[in-house]
Amino acid sequence: MQKQLPRPILRIPARNASKKRLRRKSAPIACPVHRGFLRPWAARRPACGAVCCGIHIPSLPGKPGCAVKCCVDTRGFLQHVSWKSCFPGAMVRRYLFLCPDTQTASGGIAVIYDTVAALCRAGYDAAILHNSPAAGYLDHPDKPPLCYTYDYYIARQKQGLDGRRARFMSPFILMGEKLRGGPLKPWRLGVEDILVIPEFMITAAMTAFPQSRLGVFVQNPFAFQEAHVEAMERGLDIRERADWFLGVSQICLDQFELLNIQTGHHLPVSMKPEDFPFREEKERLITYMPRKRSAEARQIVDTLERRGKLKGYRIQELDNMPRLDVSDYLQRSQFFISLLRMESIGFPAAEAMAAGCIVVGYTGLGGREYFTPETGVPVTEDDTLGLVHALEAAVAEYAAAPARLDAIRHHASAVVNANYNSDTFETALLKIWRELDAA
Repeated sequence: MQKQLPRPILRIPARNASKKRLRRKSAPIACPVHRGFLRPWAARRPACGAVCCGIHIPSLPGKPGCAVKCCVDTRGFLQHVSWKSCFPGAMVRRYLFLCPDTQTASGGIAVIYDTVAALCRAGYDAAILHNSPAAGYLDHPDKPPLCYTYDYYIARQKQGLDGRRARFMSPFILMGEKLRGGPLKPWRLGVEDILVIPEFMITAAMTAFPQSRLGVFVQNPFAFQEAHVEAMERGLDIRERADWFLGVSQICLDQFELLNIQTGHHLPVSMKPEDFPFREEKERLITYMPRKRSAEARQIVDTLERRGKLKGYRIQELDNMPRLDVSDYLQRSQFFISLLRMESIGFPAAEAMAAGCIVVGYTGLGGREYFTPETGVPVTEDDTLGLVHALEAAVAEYAAAPARLDAIRHHASAVVNANYNSDTFETALLKIWRELDAA
């Protein structure tokens, strides 16, 4: 005899569905979701004559890319069905991740794309929300759903966040965008939609989407701090608008504590170390990524070449390269100069460690959770001459007695692969999302 579960919050009798028909459709099974979270799906009566509680069950079988829903039939039993087949035309909670339109390499944008792709694989209805129909991160291997809206751009220009000239030119730029078009479809606001916004976009987003529920994805606590101050100056407090916050590192959680945010979650992101496999044999090559310290990078390279203590090593800049080319260079490099600055984690140094480079340079503060004297040669932030001396000393030591530095780079690769792999990221993400989606 099948055990009957407690009544759902709302019971809608099925008009044209018999008990035999319900039994034939699917055998009732126990629902793993706490019944206190059950919410009736009152928008539309499902074709199977059931009432849906509106809870995602990502762990249950369903078609790829299909949100799986938990349905309560008229007897109080539970059926698990694909919402697309059982609820034709019904609305489902969607997660729209607002994203910058930069098409060049960016760790932050890659993380947003990784997050949406993982949620889609797990059955959630998630998509990237760009600001132009022609936007998209071209170097990303996954192809998550993309859409666009002009609302954020318009709100940003109305607030004058990009300056007077940009505000004056914005109507013409917007007209050009509309004429040029692109492959992305426009976003239409849904009742169940939740917008997930990057930390540095909170000021204009709160104005652009006044009726939407918000979550905040914090990948850089320094940018979050600046954006929060900027918003407060305009009378906007993200702590009152956002339902929850995601932080990708310990330094993000420290920022939450500083701002007295009680709804923060730790999501350890992945820089996909499997894309940067460890290589034992190296070339006499030193690589670096200038990104946030381009002027300092030029000075460092000029100084190193002028002093002539690199013992035949060649210096190579890695900038505006496809990910595969960056991986190839890092696998061949003996040393990597870390020029991280005000980072939450700092992917370049972690990628270099995964590939087996000896990393010398700055931790960017947030990188301290993996970049230590046991995994590299950290240098005091902004001490340019100190970095030059540290690199020259490391080159000299490796030429004379490489054992210690070889042990460091092996250990560094193991640490990065253990803590920042894709499986760890997806496991943590889905655990967090089960909690957020049930709220």
